[in-house]
Amino acid sequence: MGGGLPRPLACLIEESLLNDDAAMRTDGWETVLTRALLGSETRGYGVLSLEVDGGVGNPLQNTDPQRAPGSVTPSDAVTVAFVAALIRRAVWDSVGELDERFVGYGYEDDDYCRRTRLAGWRCGVLAGVRVIHGWEQFAHSASYRQSGGRGYFAASELNRKLFEAKWGS
Repeated sequence: MGGGLPRPLACLIEESLLNDDAAMRTDGWETVLTRALLGSETRGYGVLSLEVDGGVGNPLQNTDPQRAPGSVTPSDAVTVAFVAALIRRAVWDSVGELDERFVGYGYEDDDYCRRTRLAGWRCGVLAGVRVIHGWEQFAHSASYRQSGGRGYFAASELNRKLFEAKWGS
């Protein structure tokens, strides 16, 4: 995110994911994230999504001004889409990397959230740090723009079949 994580965050987070069609919206986001990750509210959460302006599959991830900054909304039954997500170092060490068999669009986040939960961690949405997703010339990811959208649905369908073969339907 934004050219690498500041040192305090890099010690807590193994992987920070930010789609190339998303951008940070919160001034001072590094400070907000550091405070939140060191606080008790985020303990037990292995994957945290940031709040998203501009839409994403999980409505819990949409920006909600009623949520207190630093609070976490659990997403225990629904995947947090990896538009902007943080994976704790301990989770990365125990669960492993993203499954690279999922290519193109979809289901890598579903798979990782399921593996995270099976390892005893929770997934949730961290309030107070926002990103904008899909705007102006970046209405779609680079891979989507490059292909002109061709192959998007086919990749998603292949990934769905892979996910179901791995986990059942």
